[in-house]
Formats: sequence, C-alpha cells, structure tokens
Amino acid sequence: MRLSPWWMSFLRHIKGIWDILISQASRRHLFMRAVRKLRKGKGNIELVEVPKPEIGPRDVLMKVWAAGVCGSDLNIEDDTHFYRAPVTIGHEYSGVVEEVGREVKAFIHPNGTDWKR
Repeated sequence: MRLSPWWMSFLRHIKGIWDILISQASRRHLFMRAVRKLRKGKGNIELVEVPKPEIGPRDVLMKVWAAGVCGSDLNIEDDTHFYRAPVTIGHEYSGVVEEVGREVKAFIHPNGTDWKR
C-alpha cells in the first residue's frame, strides 16, 4: 500500500513530535532542576538543570516537591555565610523517596516516618 504525500508528511510530523517527547522524558530521568548559587558575590542565584546524582549502596535519593528558604540560604545569597560555589539552595524540603541503595534496609525520616525493605 502506498500512502499519499499528505499522509507521509503527517507521519513525519507525528514522528518528530514523538522524538521530542521521548527526548524530554529521557532528559527528566538524567537531569533535575535546582536553585543554585553559581559563584561568589551577592546574588548569582539561578534555576539550572544539573545531572541527577547517582546514589551509592547506602544512599537514599529524594524527589523534592517543595523546598523552603531559611536563614542560612539568605546568608549564602547575601554572601555572609561560608559556602563552596556552586551550592544548591533549599536544604529544608518535602518530597518522596525516588531510589534506595541496595544496602539500605530501613531508614527513619526526622519527621518520624519510617521505611523498611
């Protein structure tokens, strides 16, 4: 069966959209967004894409849904607190466990919730 030029064009268009969606989905698994202070000096804070960290056998990777800004973050922004740039802002967070290292048998979150393998 031979398709008309219109159908061929349509299928190429759909394939292009599909390729973009697959590329974006793959990217979400390899990268994450983070608010980071990139260099010394007042300000210099940006929302950037960074490689998602690879966890070790005793690590837990959290997917952050929300992060708060506290006093130490403000001091880093103001350059009145010690840090090594680049640094990720927002160490007070809420989220879900995304990945658990193979040696992790259990953990207790500071809020009192626990998880066991």
